[in-house]
Amino acid sequence: MKYVKRYCDKILGEEIRSCEEQKQLCRLVLRAFEEEDIHIDELSVDKYFGLQKYFRYELFDWEKFCFVLHCCTYRADGMPRWPDMLGYMGRGSGKNGYVSFEDFALLSPANGIRNYNIQSFAAAEDNAKTSFEEVRNDVLEEHKPKLSRFYSWNMEKITCTKTKSVWTYHTSAPKTKDGGRPGKVNFDEIHVFENSDLIDVAEGGLGKVRDPRKLYTSTDGEVRDGVLDAKKEVARAILRGDRPDNGFLPFMCHMELSEIDDPDNWIMAVPSLDEFPVLREQMMRDYIEYKEDPIRKRAFAVKRCNCPDGVREGAVTGWENIQACCRGAMPSEIPEVLKRPCIIAVDYSLVDDFMSAVIVNLIDGIYYVRQKTWICEQSRDLPRINFPYMEAVARGEAEMVKGSEIGSELPFLWIKEETKNQRVLAGAADSYRFPYMKRNAEQILGITGEARKAANHYGEDTGHIYFTRPSDLAKAAPDITLDLNRRMFYCGDSMIMRWYLNNVKRVVDSKGNTTFEKIEGKSRKTDGAMALFAAMTVAPMLEKYDKKKSSGIVLPKLKIYR
Repeated sequence: MKYVKRYCDKILGEEIRSCEEQKQLCRLVLRAFEEEDIHIDELSVDKYFGLQKYFRYELFDWEKFCFVLHCCTYRADGMPRWPDMLGYMGRGSGKNGYVSFEDFALLSPANGIRNYNIQSFAAAEDNAKTSFEEVRNDVLEEHKPKLSRFYSWNMEKITCTKTKSVWTYHTSAPKTKDGGRPGKVNFDEIHVFENSDLIDVAEGGLGKVRDPRKLYTSTDGEVRDGVLDAKKEVARAILRGDRPDNGFLPFMCHMELSEIDDPDNWIMAVPSLDEFPVLREQMMRDYIEYKEDPIRKRAFAVKRCNCPDGVREGAVTGWENIQACCRGAMPSEIPEVLKRPCIIAVDYSLVDDFMSAVIVNLIDGIYYVRQKTWICEQSRDLPRINFPYMEAVARGEAEMVKGSEIGSELPFLWIKEETKNQRVLAGAADSYRFPYMKRNAEQILGITGEARKAANHYGEDTGHIYFTRPSDLAKAAPDITLDLNRRMFYCGDSMIMRWYLNNVKRVVDSKGNTTFEKIEGKSRKTDGAMALFAAMTVAPMLEKYDKKKSSGIVLPKLKIYR
């Protein structure tokens, strides 16, 4: 108990600066020891910590705190009290060093559980094998004469010969990992995971060996609405007391954006900072560069300080604004939306990739956006896409199209069905595919296609579908950006629109004109966002139809993933 109490005393006594989540965790842990029938296996603690002699470093207080709770604290029935742990902290904290010790300890004879296999997973091989190679090179090889009596090892696995426990690392596709019998699974840098497919399959093998454990470690990153955001949401709900912890230990270290400018606060995100003078000096250099160019050097805020403010290089808007625009009931479930006049837009560039269409209403100053995506099942980009697009299909936000191409009539057939009780005022389409759009708009919707001159002003004439030039988007860009920042779009709980919008950046040319481009070109798409932006070039037509008072649409409260 001394290691737990020592760390909690420092945090709650404000001996060291910490974020609110650290204080909440300490209060949660101390309360559990007071109210529950749990205990620390002190004999195991001593055995495990005796293994520090093989490492080049001693564990820090925060590491001992986490290790004792995760690996040595048990309920009255003998089950681990906190078998699952999230280690969320800034770059340089020593996450991999902690994993190295914990895995070596649980693999060792000190654990005593036979076949307590450990599997380490990450999106990249370098991450998956970091701790594995540290133990192999810096522990086993350096102490080979003594440790070779208890372990055998090669480039791919480490085996405890006494317990037959094996440590391996993986980056393989989920389907290749079925049937495992791990005692523990590690997932490193989960901020890059857009979906949980690999995690779900890897965790599916737990429960066949006694004392199953999970460990998730990560800094923050650029992917939003992925695995890390989901874990953080659960963690914060536990720490607030909104839900039981269910054996999940959330160790979280981060800063607010307003706290970054004080170097004394950096330990809030990097708990080992006081132990590494070289790291502090490097962080100071990184900070100076960050202040000179906070967009290009945003990694300091996002990864060093775990402060994902969402404003990335040229990002069209912040992540919190995207969440605010994509929440609650779907617009198609709101009766008022299905009655008002609307505008439409279609975006696609390749017939064998993605195609998106939107229908937009303006009600009480809010743009209600209905969206549908068509995905060609033979798209060459699908193997690179980590976004769970089949989940979007199951939710009705997208549709898989068989064959080698997407028919250009599909979005207009969908629009016709969706707007059967509405007046379609006008539409917009990318000029690259405008002839196809024009023909289908005229044949299916009865809307005339018009290749309008740039001198014309959108909003003058209804009953047409217009093609969207870059100059048209440049004119609409300030309003689009402002409406996103003010959260004036309502797309409902659309996972695919969040994905689309989070891949759009603004690019300003030498003349000051703004265009919208992809942040990442192949594995992420923007079709739905670009369809929405095209629609906004004809959005002024909606304004005179918004004078009618609505029956009162109550928007849901915003839930923010930090």
